[in-house]
Amino acid sequence: MKPIIANADESRIASLLSSKVPLGINLVFYGLELTALAIILMTLLPFAMSGGINTLIMLIRIIQFLGYVVVAASILSLTGKVMCLSAPDEMEGKNAIYGAVSLNLLVILLGVAGLFLSMPPFVSLLSSLLTITAFTCFLLFLLRLGRLLGNEDLANGATGLLKLLFALMVVFMLTFASRFLPFPPVVILPLGAATLILAVIGLIRYSRLLLNFKKVLARKKSQN
Repeated sequence: MKPIIANADESRIASLLSSKVPLGINLVFYGLELTALAIILMTLLPFAMSGGINTLIMLIRIIQFLGYVVVAASILSLTGKVMCLSAPDEMEGKNAIYGAVSLNLLVILLGVAGLFLSMPPFVSLLSSLLTITAFTCFLLFLLRLGRLLGNEDLANGATGLLKLLFALMVVFMLTFASRFLPFPPVVILPLGAATLILAVIGLIRYSRLLLNFKKVLARKKSQN
């Protein structure tokens, strides 16, 4: 991996490594892996189990349990992002992690409010947009973190994910618009497929990026 900052500020890196940021990145990574595992199992279980009322009841209970796993993974991921708030104050782009945590908390509040109140239909779209914006903020934080560590591959990985996220947002908005505009079926189906494909690619690349950050931070901590 080639450095992009020849004379990195060693004191800021040492401050970063002594903070809770490395642990936070680990928690975000494990939260993502748990979420991905739960979603994959939810998708495959209906095809792996035979029919029958007892089987159906068991399937429902397993899916409910996996739903709790997703909630726990989301809490784990949010906890990791909160820990990233301990990044050095002089770190360029630290405001991005404040934005990510604040927006994630707002999405949670909207979700909790929806359990007790009748929310207008646009709240669902608002929550999706806030989630995407929060993810964008976290990617910007990772971009700055990669540059602080002087690692070109990490910085480029975050930049590539930001570009992919922009493409996903465009396709998502077109897919959403197709619910209200007279799009022909020949257009709607490819839009849905493109959204799924981009989401899967993004999930894989995001997982790989977090894993690389995890490895680089662990290696630098062992060298100090």
